[in-house]
Amino acid sequence: MRLCYARGVTPYNTLPVHPLCTLEAQLSSKLLTDAACRRYARRRERYRIRDLGARSLYFVVEPSGFKAFEMRFRRPGGKPGKVRLGPFDTNGKELTGEPIVGQPLSLSAARHLCAAIHRQRAMGVDVLSEIRAKRLHQRAELEQQAGNAFTACTRDYIDEYARPRTKRWHETASVLGLRYGDDDDTEPEIILGSLCDRWRHRSVSSITDHDLFAVISEAKKSGIPGKDVRNKGVSDARARDLHTKLSGMFTWLRKQRRITVDPFANLDLPAAAQE
Repeated sequence: MRLCYARGVTPYNTLPVHPLCTLEAQLSSKLLTDAACRRYARRRERYRIRDLGARSLYFVVEPSGFKAFEMRFRRPGGKPGKVRLGPFDTNGKELTGEPIVGQPLSLSAARHLCAAIHRQRAMGVDVLSEIRAKRLHQRAELEQQAGNAFTACTRDYIDEYARPRTKRWHETASVLGLRYGDDDDTEPEIILGSLCDRWRHRSVSSITDHDLFAVISEAKKSGIPGKDVRNKGVSDARARDLHTKLSGMFTWLRKQRRITVDPFANLDLPAAAQE
């Protein structure tokens, strides 16, 4: 039978009780080095190591082996806050500029960023709210850029304008880079090598008159991108055809406030072939 105070065998221990300091607890706080960060291996569960070289900085190792830096601190209202600073940069090269949240970080860069965030907190800035607002703004910009990509705008132009108002909308779509089937419910196919394929993820607002002049000149000399060439020589008709269809689309985009400046304002229609 074990001796214990509850059974009246041993006297009550009035000494203060301290939690057992295990080896795992000792290893949870260390003065980190880049070499040590590279050596830490993954485990079955995520684990964190507090860096003694910077206040509130932790090195996190995920079960997948992914490594990152994060900060843990109290927000102005007293609630706990956590900021994932960025992944651990394993290439061994130091950053040239100021580190920012989200980019790969070396240990020294993470410490520098941690000190900068603590300085903002000392000035009364709610850093966590600022970072979340910035991320939402970046996400909104990405969504807007995706909606204003050339291919997405071409699809909108065909479906909302060319298809209901013009008879030869199939030809317009193919020149711009989309192939529609006979079934109205099927999704259009992006023609390989076409403008929709070439400028798939490019915002229409970033397309300049120089870009348009280049593709129109290409159509004149070697053919419209993505379309079979019937006449292998120089063709003014091809240049005029691409100019007309592209300018019609960009005029519509300007009227829909998708762009603020029409790049075709400085591009003249190629001259017709002399007979």
